[in-house]
Amino acid sequence: MGMSYFIKKYVEKIGNRVSRIVGEGEELSDFNFLDLDFDKRGVEESLKLVDEYMKKANLKQKFAVVVNTPYILDSRKYKDSYLSSHVYDKWTMRTHDRSETHDFIEGLGVGLSNKDVDKLFEMSKGLSRLVKYLAVNRERWGSLESDKELLRIMDKTLEVFSKTGDIWLKKMGVGGKLMENLLKKRVEEKGVDIKIERDLSFFELGVKQFDRLTNMEAVLLKALVASNDLLLTRDEIADLKWGNESYEDYSDQAIGKAMRRLEKKLNKHKLVAIPKVGYKLELK
Repeated sequence: MGMSYFIKKYVEKIGNRVSRIVGEGEELSDFNFLDLDFDKRGVEESLKLVDEYMKKANLKQKFAVVVNTPYILDSRKYKDSYLSSHVYDKWTMRTHDRSETHDFIEGLGVGLSNKDVDKLFEMSKGLSRLVKYLAVNRERWGSLESDKELLRIMDKTLEVFSKTGDIWLKKMGVGGKLMENLLKKRVEEKGVDIKIERDLSFFELGVKQFDRLTNMEAVLLKALVASNDLLLTRDEIADLKWGNESYEDYSDQAIGKAMRRLEKKLNKHKLVAIPKVGYKLELK
């Protein structure tokens, strides 16, 4: 049960004083939930539609905008939007706590023991979609990390979470060893994902990072991404940074220092030192 479910039930209970807006051209009430499904509609189109509704509203009409792609809140598109400059407060819907998870499972009509419910909560951390799958597939608990059906069902959720910064995930209560392993498995299947812009800003897994690269860091990172095995030897690093055949002129410590500075700017990837060889780019 996500935010849209609760909003729909709330609007049904309150009546015509409150509206749930899900598309274009709908009539506004005094209070309006703009539940536009940013993930399905697309961030740019959703922000544009939000701006249109807000700009045509009168002074008495208020809004709550549902964002199911939290990673956009750190993006330049959001920060430059009309919505961003008119936000008075932000509220994060968290995953279910232990008691709510118990009630959710009970509502599904699944006969699990209290011990199993506790174990399920520890695995799911109260994430609705995961709770439901685990509750009705008790027999699969021993092989969840290789469960292709679970990965298929969770794919869109994992895609959003993989683009979302750790701060937002923590606010939402997303965590646990199972989620960590599912995210890791999905990212491994997709491969490393780094895009460097002309202004030296860069994206990891589709999310713009706060730090900018130096010119040399961009050169090194591009070379790592372009290499067949995502690895640069120490000779190659020295050649890129100090010129051809320069390895003997610079210590391993100098090379290591340069690579550690680069790694500090990465949030979803890491640089692994391969002794006597070089550095390899991997997903965290």
